[in-house]
Amino acid sequence: MSLEREIVDIEAIILEKFESEPFHNLYFINECKPSTYSFGGTCTDKVLSMYEELRLRDYECYMHVSLVKDRPLHFVVRIVLEDGVYFADVGNGWPTRHLFSADGNTSYSSYGIEFESILREQFLDIYNTRKGIRRLSTSIPLIAQDDAEAQTKIKHRFEMEYPFSDGLRFAQVVEGRFLFLRDLTLSIYSPGNNSPENIKLSPEQVGLMLSTQFQFDLEAYRKALGIEELQLVPPQLINSSHYEDRQ
Repeated sequence: MSLEREIVDIEAIILEKFESEPFHNLYFINECKPSTYSFGGTCTDKVLSMYEELRLRDYECYMHVSLVKDRPLHFVVRIVLEDGVYFADVGNGWPTRHLFSADGNTSYSSYGIEFESILREQFLDIYNTRKGIRRLSTSIPLIAQDDAEAQTKIKHRFEMEYPFSDGLRFAQVVEGRFLFLRDLTLSIYSPGNNSPENIKLSPEQVGLMLSTQFQFDLEAYRKALGIEELQLVPPQLINSSHYEDRQ
C-alpha cells in the first residue's frame, strides 16, 4: 500500500471511530470500568480502540503520553509510516479527523473548528480555534516512548486525577455534524460554520438528548455496565447553584 493510501486508510478509521464511539465520561460518573470500546469513553478508551484497530491492520504504532497544561494526562497514538512519524489525537473530545505529522505544520478545518500543529523544541503543540479563540489542546513529546510504560499508565487511569470529574462531557460526529455536550450546554458544529448552535438543557433533558441527538443506546449501555440505574449527570451539576455558576 502506498504512503498516500495508508494515510487515507488511517484517517478513514479515525472518522469511523468519531462516528461510532463517542467521547464521554459516563464511566467515571457511574464509577464503572469499560468492558468494551463499542460505547466509546474518555481519552484512553478511544485511543486504545484506535491503537488496537491499527495493530490488527499491521500498522506500526505505539501508545504515547501527551501533556495537558504541562501534565501527563493525555494519550495519543504514535504511528510510524514510510516517510516518518505521525500522531493520531483521537481522544481529546474534539474532531481531530486528520493525522499530525511529527514534522509540524499540519493545519485543517473540521466541522468549523480549526486545528494546527506547531513544533516547539522537543514538542508538537496542537491548537484548536473555536469562535475565533485559539487554544492549546495538548503538547506531544516528540521523543519515542516505551509502549509498555504507557500501557501501564492506562491500566491505572481510573486512579488518576480526571480533568472534569465534576462535569459532563459527551461528543460525537453524527450525520455530518459534530455534537459536543459540555455540562448542560449542547453545541452543534457544522462544516463551514465557525459559530455553533448552542442549546441549554436542564439535568432532566440530558437522557432524551443523548438518545435522540446522539442516538446513543442508554439501555444497552446500562446493561453493559451491569447496574440498575444509569447516572447521566454528576451530583455537582444537578445542584442548582452549581448549574447556575456554569452558565
